[in-house]
Amino acid sequence: MKVKRVDGVLFEKMLVNGLNYLKQNEAKINEMNVFPVPDGDTGSNMRMTLENGLRSAKVNTNVGEYANELASGMLMGARGNSGVILSQIFKGFFEDIRRCSILDAREFMEGFIAGYKCAYDAVIKPVEGTILTVAREGIEHIRGQINRGMYIDSFFSIYVAEMKKSLEGTPNLLPCLKEAGVLDSGGAGYILIIEGMLKYLQDEIVDGEAIVTKDNNVIDTTKFDEYSNFDYGYCLEFILQLMVSKTDINKFNQKLFIKDLEGLGESLVVVKDGTKVKVHIHTKLPAHVITYAQTYGEFVAFKLENMALQHSSLASIEEDTKLEHVDLAKIAIVNGEELKQIYTELGCHIVLDGGKTMNTSSEEIIKAIKKCDAEKIVIFTNNKNIELACLQAIDVLKQDNIHMIKSKNSLRGYYALAMDEADNDNLDYRIKQMEAGVEAIKTITLFNASRNCNLNGVEVKKDNIVASDEDKILASSDDIYYIIKNSLEQINDISEKTMCIILKGKNFKYDTELLEKAINEANPYLEINYMDGGLEIYDAIIGLV
Repeated sequence: MKVKRVDGVLFEKMLVNGLNYLKQNEAKINEMNVFPVPDGDTGSNMRMTLENGLRSAKVNTNVGEYANELASGMLMGARGNSGVILSQIFKGFFEDIRRCSILDAREFMEGFIAGYKCAYDAVIKPVEGTILTVAREGIEHIRGQINRGMYIDSFFSIYVAEMKKSLEGTPNLLPCLKEAGVLDSGGAGYILIIEGMLKYLQDEIVDGEAIVTKDNNVIDTTKFDEYSNFDYGYCLEFILQLMVSKTDINKFNQKLFIKDLEGLGESLVVVKDGTKVKVHIHTKLPAHVITYAQTYGEFVAFKLENMALQHSSLASIEEDTKLEHVDLAKIAIVNGEELKQIYTELGCHIVLDGGKTMNTSSEEIIKAIKKCDAEKIVIFTNNKNIELACLQAIDVLKQDNIHMIKSKNSLRGYYALAMDEADNDNLDYRIKQMEAGVEAIKTITLFNASRNCNLNGVEVKKDNIVASDEDKILASSDDIYYIIKNSLEQINDISEKTMCIILKGKNFKYDTELLEKAINEANPYLEINYMDGGLEIYDAIIGLV
């Protein structure tokens, strides 16, 4: 297919082909894990993120309008670090091409440049040797070769080839990749998507299931008749184009805009994007909201629905009944019913199940936050894989009362939660206490190696027991006694006051006598407490505090 311009319909078909090509290689990407932990989910996270974007976007000949819905859907459905970064690449891409109805090669290039820059800005501490590097080098190294008159497949061919060169160099930028003998999985997944788009232009269609957009719900009008009570009001959603004839756009006061709308309804979400403002509100007075909004501009998109009909009112954020008011609401992401019960008993108000690989989406976190009626909200991430999705959720909501606690694993989160002084009126003090709890406990994770490798000078054989402190491998062997003894010798500050907590997983099959013997030899004063955590990835997490 030789084309020099791409409209929204062709762009969507290219992306679906990219998604299907990623799907074909999803397992391979998942296995490209630095640590030999059987929790690789990079391919799955990227696939689900792009899938959510495609399902959220209606086919549109205008590529800018289509990309807007696509990027919004990806933003809300982003899972894991790789998914969040992918969503940010497409967010930046959309922001650059938003006014384009069709794209030529030069506009594609400029969009991908804006995309990688947006992704870099979204990551607090960007690391080279990752998907960021691949996206940046791939496009920057070909800037001088791209012109408006070239065929689109030629542009994508050059882009893919340069990204593959960059991917091969990732181990030279990130020592852990070289040590593990793998390439960056996020970069590899991104290349598959772009290469799948190229394949469509080359008339190579990758088999896959059809993508069905989310907005296919049928309104059941029988649920509201002449005898119904009008209890719920309307769900009103619109995009407002600010107009220079009505307001000074440069001095638009978003806080005042929000304050005025808050008096007209509930569940208010306001997101300003350039000169447009997206609003979602539940109100019984839609005319008042509309009249107020028109003092600033005019509508470019508009949706009004009676909530009694229980129709999907907002593609990106579904509302749930709010919880009772509390001063400090606590949200946690865990895996399994056992941990959900443990966290609930410790006073956690909302406990999300992150699944086996802990890949909760930004949308799921947003829904949980919006259920809370609280002065302040804390979120225990319990896995580094969730932190970017959590930050993205906070950024979307634009609330300054949400605090993320980087608890790294479920046992750290458990101890931090236990440190909360619920009867203390000083909310900032309570949050600091919980943060201190995360740092106070030292943890060792135990799991079976998924492959052979050599990390941190430790030789790891497939199926051996591996001990890790989350950042590095401590020991590996088929002997639990050796594993525990060797690992504890590397942990400082173990004293007679130290308590040992062992959070057991579903596959906990160790000889507890040998395990306790090794612990007691490290410190005979250690008190050992067991908890059933139902962990799936780890056999156990040992905590010392």
